[in-house]
Amino acid sequence: MHAPHLQTLHTAARTLVGPQPLAERLRELLLVLQRSIPFIGARVIVLEQPAWSLSLPPHDLPLWPQVWTSELLRVCEPLIRTPSGGAQYLGWPICWDGQLLGALELLVPPAHRSRDDLPLLDALTPLLSSALVLPMVAAVPVTALAAPPPPPPALAELRTALEAPLLVEPLVQIVRAWTERHLPAERVVLHVGQDQDNLRVHFSSAPANALLPATPSLAAAQQAIAQAAPLLERTSAGLEYALPFAVVGAAAALVVAGPRLGPEHVALLAQTAAVITPALQRALVYQRLHDQSQQLQHIFADLPTGLALTDHDGYLLRANPAWARLWNVPSTAVQPAQLVPWDMYEALLNRLPDPLAFDQFFRQPATTLDEVTLTLQMPYQLLRLLRIPIADAGRPQPHVLLVLSDVTRESEAERAKSEFVSVVSHELRTPLTSILGYADLLKARDFPPAERWELMDIIWKQASHLSNLVEDLLNVSRLDAGRITLNRWVLSLRQLITELITQMNKQLDQERHHLLLDIPATLPPVYADRDRLRQVLGNLLSNAIKYSPGGGEIVLRAQILHTPPIEAPSLPAEPALLITVRDEGMGMEAGELHRIFERFYRIDNGNTRKIGGSGLGLSITKALVELHGGRIWATSQPGIGSTFAFTIPIATDVVRTKN
Repeated sequence: MHAPHLQTLHTAARTLVGPQPLAERLRELLLVLQRSIPFIGARVIVLEQPAWSLSLPPHDLPLWPQVWTSELLRVCEPLIRTPSGGAQYLGWPICWDGQLLGALELLVPPAHRSRDDLPLLDALTPLLSSALVLPMVAAVPVTALAAPPPPPPALAELRTALEAPLLVEPLVQIVRAWTERHLPAERVVLHVGQDQDNLRVHFSSAPANALLPATPSLAAAQQAIAQAAPLLERTSAGLEYALPFAVVGAAAALVVAGPRLGPEHVALLAQTAAVITPALQRALVYQRLHDQSQQLQHIFADLPTGLALTDHDGYLLRANPAWARLWNVPSTAVQPAQLVPWDMYEALLNRLPDPLAFDQFFRQPATTLDEVTLTLQMPYQLLRLLRIPIADAGRPQPHVLLVLSDVTRESEAERAKSEFVSVVSHELRTPLTSILGYADLLKARDFPPAERWELMDIIWKQASHLSNLVEDLLNVSRLDAGRITLNRWVLSLRQLITELITQMNKQLDQERHHLLLDIPATLPPVYADRDRLRQVLGNLLSNAIKYSPGGGEIVLRAQILHTPPIEAPSLPAEPALLITVRDEGMGMEAGELHRIFERFYRIDNGNTRKIGGSGLGLSITKALVELHGGRIWATSQPGIGSTFAFTIPIATDVVRTKN
């Protein structure tokens, strides 16, 4: 809202709460409104019994379009009509709590930009509602209005303090300060609530050792509200006066009590109803609008989806924090009154694979919902952008809402699903083809015993490979469903490794591979699931053998973790063992290390392609280590070898007592 309109709204608020009769206040309001809106004619319709209206100029003009007035009162919504070559009609209903109280109508010149006045009219109608909803006096000619008697100075002070638009809490503070300054009361309590049974205390001026308890003041407020009339009682502690306020949509009452309270104080309090009631009515309206605005603001600010509102020319009106965050640009690059997206173009240029397509999308007029998926690089990011035109009857051109969401993870999930189907199809087909082929050979021909044994051995190895692949897939499914539970015990890692090495020696090519163990005899026991820890160690040793086709040493080392290695991720604070498996195999590039624990990921080069594999082993290993509360990581150098390290909790005394 423009600054002149804010001043007009402030003056209008003061005019509507004045002491004059309603007709005089409405006439003053139209005069105030004419300073901001150069209308040809203005009219306020008041639907009391009987209905009446007040016009400016002060007579009914023949050019009032009665058809539009009838439509306005029927639909109870703002009505804007622009006839060809005639004055523009602006009609605003005046409603309160679903009840139609009247209407405000304006006829403005055709050349006037009336859309700039719409926020002023939206803000003005609640003030008119609060003025019309109170007991109204009949409209009389301005010349017949009698001058009101001057109010007491204290009452004039209160009226001046409450003239400005206020929320409930500031209004309460003003009333509290005024009552404490002008009334010799021991208790002053303002009750406000949805109804008389749900009142709550907005302030109480009674000291902690006050003679009057809170319960009688609440009962007096409820009774005064129920009777819609002030309540005056004399108690052992003095006079108690309850003054109800006739506010719509709420219940309110002011209770004042004290031994020094006299008739002159009660008379002054009785006059405050005409001052406090409209101010409290406005405050409740402002409070409701303020609360709704705050809720929407919090939703707008905290929403993870990026939102930006622009005018029809593309200039930014407002944006939430997620808008800049999802584009990965500084928040300073996104400022109101800048052209979207060129305010961010410099920061995005190096990340756009196709700047022309990006430019073309924003140059198209936004007449319908548009959607585009943008690919950014360095780092890779997939963003879905929606353009939604927001039409408004008061604007010839729609605003545009831009909705931005990051769909990188969804895209990666789809890619992983496709890769899963491809990898599993290939990995299942290869051993099945071998099994079926060699089985057909055995059925079709007789082979010497040595050759028959060799073919059966191939079938057994391929079937074992197929069984391991199926087991890996089942483990992945169980991990996703959270159905893997650990049967943890205090166990000796040295004994477990000894049993495992006996089995692993069958896979080793004794001429090329040398398996070395560095396991101290004094190693403390660990708290782990025997079978799952055996699976972790088996996967790492099998990988070391498989990716060292040229042979070399494979070293399995275990030690108490004292100081985490530099390359280790953030580790839990609990005591743990550090277990490493080092090989002298092919190694990996540094860029591959952060992806080797992803499902189905395999390093794509000529050497690894010959080795094969499902790409599930390290993913399962990582999940099992983390289920134990440990962490796993790797270091590697191409052509030199790789080292995989993980931690496993030590069985402390606390753990021992749990078993």
